[in-house]
Amino acid sequence: MKKYLSQNDRVPRTIHTAMLKSHAKNADFLNSFNIEKAAGSRLYNDAGKAFIDLSSLSTNNLIGHNIRDLHEALLQHLRDNQLTADIPLEHRLGQTLCQKLHQQLPSDTDWTIEFFHADACAFEHALKTVYTYWQTRQQTKRRIFLSFAHSYHGESLSCVNFNASFANHNPFQEFLIPTEHIPYPNTWFQDPDARIKEQLALGRLQEYLEEHHQDCAALVLEPLLQTHHGMQACRPDFLNAVIKLVRQYAILVIADERLLSPMRSGHFFASQYLSHAPDMIVTGSNMTNNLCPLGTTIINDSIYAQVDTTSLRHTEPLINQLACVAANRTLDLIEYNAMKNHVHQMQTLHATRLHKLHKQPIVKNVRYLGSIGAFELICEDRSQQQRLIEWFHQQCVARNLLLKPDQKNICITPPLCLSIDDLNLTYDIIEDIVENLPLKYITSCLDIS
Repeated sequence: MKKYLSQNDRVPRTIHTAMLKSHAKNADFLNSFNIEKAAGSRLYNDAGKAFIDLSSLSTNNLIGHNIRDLHEALLQHLRDNQLTADIPLEHRLGQTLCQKLHQQLPSDTDWTIEFFHADACAFEHALKTVYTYWQTRQQTKRRIFLSFAHSYHGESLSCVNFNASFANHNPFQEFLIPTEHIPYPNTWFQDPDARIKEQLALGRLQEYLEEHHQDCAALVLEPLLQTHHGMQACRPDFLNAVIKLVRQYAILVIADERLLSPMRSGHFFASQYLSHAPDMIVTGSNMTNNLCPLGTTIINDSIYAQVDTTSLRHTEPLINQLACVAANRTLDLIEYNAMKNHVHQMQTLHATRLHKLHKQPIVKNVRYLGSIGAFELICEDRSQQQRLIEWFHQQCVARNLLLKPDQKNICITPPLCLSIDDLNLTYDIIEDIVENLPLKYITSCLDIS
């Protein structure tokens, strides 16, 4: 994959220097320096020091920073076409992108693909499609959406209520879409209570549906990982049971894959791990490697055929031309690099190294999926928890690793261009940091053999 990185690691090639800070947000890290440049899996501070970026979900960067082939594709398009106006989906660029996506979708179902200028618009379009679908079936009482506790689906007014925390929602309550939050059986490796938590969640869902199914429009979920609260994982069998249950009541299913797709999970769509395909899939700017905003709504044709789409959009469906170029090239790079095999290697390495790390007394609740690994760093003396996390991140910065801070979760979310050697190096450093933990953060003696 090195051929897609800059030949000069110190001065990465880029279209415009204004793009650099959008790739690497200084506020995401506990450090006192400025990040000035980025290339591949590396971030560079104002002194030229290189860090391994392990926080790419914070900026939706997928493949890596400042990928030369991707930028050259955009530059070449600008040189050849000179226009940047939106294009109709019938344009060859739009058709090519649709074909690439269709190749990744279940072949036993027909799909309609629609593009938008932002992922929030794509998600809202899915919601509008659901409501319109039920109106055409004269079931206008179906207004309630189901979502999981601790999920995150954006901050626009139409979807903020899907997030289970109501801390900042109360002023808008009368304007929000009605939502019922179902318990989420957050689990991890060797979780003895996984099945019990799943049964409780399914029981709660069954109880609610028995009484209110006639009012429910759709279930919205993030497949397998809830990405904004420390990579909370659930098991595929649980989601399969959930989807099977809601479909008994004809409730639609929307998979929000704006942060996991394409390919972060090891499959192009994370929902490909499930035995039941969703009715709609929403993806975001990952498709352009976050160079251009883009939202995509993929709808099962059996749903789409019953919806008067002209009532949902007041203008002709168009796609941003540069976003289309960036998305096509991003998907080409993923395919060319045999990215699926690479991500599966990353997942295998996550599993091996996290199971070893799990033997440390302060490391809890390890989980992994595709390119992503996560664990909790817990101090039994709760008064020391924040200091422990700050100490850990300071040690990581000193050893050239950048992770996004959290109260207890350590999430390793590198861009897909990170090499297996670099991921091994990352775990070597983290293991060394944890093994040299100051004793004041350890309050009990455990058997770690």
